[in-house]
Amino acid sequence: MLGQPQGAFMNAILLAIALLATSEPPAATAPAAAPTSSEEARKAFKEGADAYQAGNYDAALQAFMLSYQLSQRGELLFDIAQSHRLLGHWTAAQEYYERYLAEVPQGKSRDVALQSLAEVKKKRAVIEQAAAQKAFQEGNYAAALKGYSTSYQLVPRGELLYDIAQCQRLTGHLAEAKTTYERYLAEVPDGKSRDVAQQHLDEINTRLAAGEAALPPSPDLNPKPVEPSAAVVSSSASSQQSHPRPAAIVLGSVGIAAGALAVVGLVEALSFTGWQSQPPGVPLTVDSVQARVNSANTWATVSLISAIAAAAGITGAVLTW
Repeated sequence: MLGQPQGAFMNAILLAIALLATSEPPAATAPAAAPTSSEEARKAFKEGADAYQAGNYDAALQAFMLSYQLSQRGELLFDIAQSHRLLGHWTAAQEYYERYLAEVPQGKSRDVALQSLAEVKKKRAVIEQAAAQKAFQEGNYAAALKGYSTSYQLVPRGELLYDIAQCQRLTGHLAEAKTTYERYLAEVPDGKSRDVAQQHLDEINTRLAAGEAALPPSPDLNPKPVEPSAAVVSSSASSQQSHPRPAAIVLGSVGIAAGALAVVGLVEALSFTGWQSQPPGVPLTVDSVQARVNSANTWATVSLISAIAAAAGITGAVLTW
């Protein structure tokens, strides 16, 4: 009796074990796929294009750079170059235009890239030339030489050869200066600096023929005005003093005459102020006193005006002597 229930119980256990062994585990939830580099590159490019259209070239540049780092697509070099150009980054723009043309020689933007590259080079050439001119005026011929040379490499203009040769000569690079002067004369036969260049070239040839490997900077053909020495100034002043000017003589004479009149007026004015000078036997009346006061005032005025005229005449004579 007990055996049957026990057997049924064991059968149930074995059946449960069999079911567990044959059943599949629940499927695990798969993680979301991470975006690929190409997707990030496309997203960055779209952000750059939107910023570019909006005129935000700085943000466009950053987005294009990121897209290029992720994808290494050569076409993006053109977009980077365009952004640099519109931001005024002339050196960087030139670099990326040249990289684009080298890596994508048949790119759809090739013609625009060539035109923009020429524009950027002109901008840089003007900037470099202006900096070189400033350095030359300040006497920094080494910096001027670098600037002129860079400008010529960007946009080869024959007139710059003269400037380069001048800097080479003034820094003592005679062999280089000789070659550059010759190139200038050959490439710009009607140049405005032809005569000066020929004179410098003749000087360099003479000194090199004499065995000089290098020359100290020689004075330019158009030196700045030199201040006269003290001896010259002294000699000039002596010459002027030995030949008085007519105007000085006239003014001096007027001053002396006016001075004399001032003295006379002063004496007369004082003579009318002394009551003891009343003539004997002449009674002192109000009318006589008033007359003497009026005469004294008149001569005092004449004396004052004459003194002023004397001072002006003498001062004018000194200044024009």
